[in-house]
Amino acid sequence: MDKQRIVYYDNELTDDFAGNNIKQKKLGPRFKYIHRNIFWRFGSWFAYYFIAWPILGLIGSIKFGVRVKGRKNLKSLRKTGFFVYGNHSCWGDSFFTSTKIVRPKRAYIIANPDAVSLPFLKNFVQMIGATPLPDSYQRTREFLDCIDYRMKKKQVIIIFPEAHIWPYYTGLRNFSSSSFFYPVKMNKPVIALAGTWRAPKKAGKKPKITLHISAPFYPDANLDRKEAEQKLRDQVYAFLKDKTSSKDNYEYIKYVKKDKASV
Repeated sequence: MDKQRIVYYDNELTDDFAGNNIKQKKLGPRFKYIHRNIFWRFGSWFAYYFIAWPILGLIGSIKFGVRVKGRKNLKSLRKTGFFVYGNHSCWGDSFFTSTKIVRPKRAYIIANPDAVSLPFLKNFVQMIGATPLPDSYQRTREFLDCIDYRMKKKQVIIIFPEAHIWPYYTGLRNFSSSSFFYPVKMNKPVIALAGTWRAPKKAGKKPKITLHISAPFYPDANLDRKEAEQKLRDQVYAFLKDKTSSKDNYEYIKYVKKDKASV
């Protein structure tokens, strides 16, 4: 059996192990959340369906061995926009959601501004779905208008409430109800998407990922906004916790809190 790798962390809410070392930049005055230019829109359509889909789809199948369980839970959502909330244990989980689960709908990923901070790739990354969080109060209205626009187009918004990537993590980090503001405000359904890891069949190989889709959750109109957000959060958390707690979720990397570690 391979020796298990151990990663030490300080704070489960703020530590990030993505390892991209991208220097975050301001969105800038020329940044647009919604592009209406016909050339941009065509470029975005082409980049999404003819570049990202086939390439990332193949990466998902070959490198990560993506399997999907619970696809039937999406049948009732074909004619509406909806939100996907998942645990964040793989750099490609957002793209696997786009290529393996919600297709042919277009999916957009709520991301940190560093996703669009690379000078030569920021336009392409946005074209294939990255939607950065606003970095100023003035941008917030544009951001919310963009989310509302996507829902009216019956598209999909992907959110990782844990915020940071912990590769191959088999636990579930705590997260707040704040990101559930969007489905409550727009009265749209939510699904939870849990990524778990299958043990490799051969020594020296990395585990493969299985994506579990929940039945839809709906905002409770009988509750006030904050209570409805909390209820959705708790429903999503319970599903993710149930799946990630499975004994079949293979621990390839062990994460250990520093103040509890004997080093």
